[in-house]
Amino acid sequence: MKRLAICVCVIILFLLLPSSYASESILITKSHNMNEIIFDGKWTTDQEWKHTSWDELKYNDEFIHLRTAHQGEFIYILADVILDRTYDHKQDKVTVCFDSKNNKSAVADSDDFCFMITVGANRGVVVQGGSKIGFNNNFQSIQNHPDFIAVGTISGENNRYSKTPHMIYEMRIPIELLGRSDVYGFYFSYYEQNSKKTFTWPQGLEIMRPNQIPVPADWGEIISPDKSLPEFGFPLLTLLPAFISIILINRLRKHEFFKDTR
Repeated sequence: MKRLAICVCVIILFLLLPSSYASESILITKSHNMNEIIFDGKWTTDQEWKHTSWDELKYNDEFIHLRTAHQGEFIYILADVILDRTYDHKQDKVTVCFDSKNNKSAVADSDDFCFMITVGANRGVVVQGGSKIGFNNNFQSIQNHPDFIAVGTISGENNRYSKTPHMIYEMRIPIELLGRSDVYGFYFSYYEQNSKKTFTWPQGLEIMRPNQIPVPADWGEIISPDKSLPEFGFPLLTLLPAFISIILINRLRKHEFFKDTR
């Protein structure tokens, strides 16, 4: 009976997941090694970011490798931009955004945060929604959290994806700003000055100017199936995050969880 109940739960979850879920979701894993990260804007060793989740974002024949993890009070982001091999000092830029309530608002509100860093910089910029000025989609700059770290530079000799020098970025984002959740709205973009192109996730968003941030309604989601969640009353339901994880991993075959053989 127990095995049957588990099977029924898995089937129900599979049926409830929308068909677009896979293409608009990124998995983030819990790691126990993030406190060892050295924020120098590169793979300090070839194992440094290995115990993180990995998304290969493909744009025609070019790639951005996005690695994410959470540990303790922080979310960790590595953007390994092998498609950008031209150094444009403080012009190439990564933007990572979180809709902390995942309310898909048509106008950026106070629970929406974006974190930015340009190549050659060792200090990032944080913007928050809720501004009455609509020029930048209602985002405004705020004072950086003292524990926010962002660095962008040129890749080093330990890079796992390409030995050709290219741009790479590291971030540590305090969860205190966002609040804890198993699902956030999520947006990622990379502006490449040499080609004057903006590469986005979700892909296909229309960006008219380098600093433009789409409205949260157009963002995808970042999901942490192994993150601590509020407990359910029925013991079997405590297994639901694991079931969701299995289903998502099977449906997101491009994702690799915990292990990266490349």
